[in-house]
Amino acid sequence: MAISEKTSDLLKKVYEDNIITPAEIMEIRDYAKEMRDSIADLEGADSNTVLFLDSLNEMAETMQERMLEIRKGDYTDLGKMQLLSSIENYVALIKANFDAFKS
Repeated sequence: MAISEKTSDLLKKVYEDNIITPAEIMEIRDYAKEMRDSIADLEGADSNTVLFLDSLNEMAETMQERMLEIRKGDYTDLGKMQLLSSIENYVALIKANFDAFKS
């Protein structure tokens, strides 16, 4: 569940057809950047909050780059299942940390 209505609406739009396009990923990224910039205007670009958001952006960019590289790999069915399971576990770890942070 998203915290802001705009984020919730954006995610509903992205996931409504169960196909996520590069343009939709860029739309999410652009909105995240807008939110980061709004916080930077309030707190300053060197605040701990903005530095944290910058590190999340770097992580997302690195993830996208590596996933594009990995996608080119030739995997057995088992290898692909293990890879997807491992990625899913890291995403779950990030979500669990976020859920713990906001509660």
